[in-house]
Amino acid sequence: QRTVTLLIPYAKGALLNELHENATVLQESYEEQGTRVQVRLDQARLDKLLADLGPAALEAVAEQSS
Repeated sequence: QRTVTLLIPYAKGALLNELHENATVLQESYEEQGTRVQVRLDQARLDKLLADLGPAALEAVAEQSS
């Protein structure tokens, strides 16, 4: 699993719900552009999210794996 920080636009709130159901949300904050979340998730789920959001949503990838 990987720990990443993503910015989810408010218009894509369903993706945020999916993260809460299928990943470990470590931190969440609300900003003007959307919801910034730090999550731990598997690579397949991350790839799916990035396909939906675009790579600009990925802000930082921790080098830690679990």
